[in-house]
Amino acid sequence: VLPPETLLDFERHGHTVTRGLISSEDFASHVPMLYRYATEKESASAAHAASIMSAQGMTDLQPPFLQTFNPHRQCASAWRLALALLSAACALLGAERVRLYQTSLFWKRPGHDSTAWHQDLMTAPIATNDFITAWVPLHRVGCIEES
Repeated sequence: VLPPETLLDFERHGHTVTRGLISSEDFASHVPMLYRYATEKESASAAHAASIMSAQGMTDLQPPFLQTFNPHRQCASAWRLALALLSAACALLGAERVRLYQTSLFWKRPGHDSTAWHQDLMTAPIATNDFITAWVPLHRVGCIEES
């Protein structure tokens, strides 16, 4: 269950931060399996990124990240983490149930640039605004202080 201030923040701004949906211990137990899965898929992900960039005429650039699609289908840890996030999605959308559209595992190799703030809805072939994207870092992320 999400606190009312989180629900209000999401309603007002279209995004919010939720912490504590997954215990630190439970999350930590899944991270090694996710890293192992990413390592196994790295070559295929790099080839996919290169083909996408080549098709767009960007053959001289490095991809900004690597990605594998739907790891929840082959990696039990990805499935368990997705399930843990679905109840939060229900609460944020005010829905009794939701459908899992996709899971993705993104990772950056040394030298990859940061990713700018963006919206994912336009990349999905879905005609609705009732769509949730959850971002879960697998390592501690520092805070950028605003001036």
